Formats: sequence, C-alpha cells, structure tokens
Amino acid sequence: HLSGVLSLRFVHDNFGALISVITIFSFVFSGFLYVYGKRHGQYRGSGNVAHDFFMGSGHNPRVPPDGLFDLKFFCEARPGLLLWMVVDASFAWVQYATHGFVSTSMILVCAFQWLYVLDYYWNERAILTTMDIKHENFGFMLVFGDLCWVPMTYALQAFYLIDHVHDLPWWAAALI
Repeated sequence: HLSGVLSLRFVHDNFGALISVITIFSFVFSGFLYVYGKRHGQYRGSGNVAHDFFMGSGHNPRVPPDGLFDLKFFCEARPGLLLWMVVDASFAWVQYATHGFVSTSMILVCAFQWLYVLDYYWNERAILTTMDIKHENFGFMLVFGDLCWVPMTYALQAFYLIDHVHDLPWWAAALI
C-alpha cells in the first residue's frame, strides 16, 4: 500500500469477488486433498465420497508425500489469519478515505482482532492440541473455514463500521 503498487482499498472494492475466488479455491483444493489422501496412503475416510470430500480423506496431508510441509497445519492459521488482518486494515483505510478519520470503534475492533491473531502466533504451538489438528481429517470443512470463513466473516464488524461511524468518547474507549 505504501509503495503505491496495490492500495488497501483493493480488498474492500473486491470483497465479494475475493469471497467467490476463495470459495472456488476451497472446492478445488478440497478435491485435490480428497484424491491426494487416497493416492498417497493417507486415506482415513468413511468410504462415502460426499462425506470424505467434506470431512477429508487424509488426516495430515504432507507435500511431498512423507515430506515436512503439513498442508493442514499451514492452512489452519497462516493464510486465513493474515488475510483477516489485511481485510481489517482495508476496511479501516476505506473508513479513513471516506470520512477523513478512523473511528474509535474501528480502532478498537481492529486492535482487539489483531491482538487475537498476534496471540495465536505467540502461542502457536497450542494449535497442536486442538481437535482440528489432532482428530479431524483435512477436507472442505476445514479448508473453507480456515481460508474463507475466518478472514471474511470475522472482519464483518469492521465492514459494518465503515459507514456506521460510532465514535466513542475517550473515556468509553478506555473502559472498553
């Protein structure tokens, strides 16, 4: 954004298209994971194609097979949480460009959401104890949730605040 190559406004202006592309990617990637799990000896499915596509056919698919790069562990937080922060920043930028200021409400929403994401990265090893990593296969449910649901729906509060400016007095922000 600062270099002028791509404005933060791009995310806001293409929000619907981004959701569509991520959803399509989630279907394609889940199809890849389904086939990959069955072909590379990682199959832990039910035998039902629809169920295995949705829930996953492999537990922790790695590339290359038996490699070090765990697709589920990577997708669990890296792309989605970083995109969530970018989407929030985009919405804050659009509020600034539209109204000439960023409201206290927008600052609080972005700050608390970014704190949540930064806390995840600070305590990242804790993800290894979650149901997603320990027990769930990696299929459409987790792919869509990690790559689309988290960044796009969790940022809706900031989206709402773009045109519904609720500026709080300093003392209310301090109490919050």
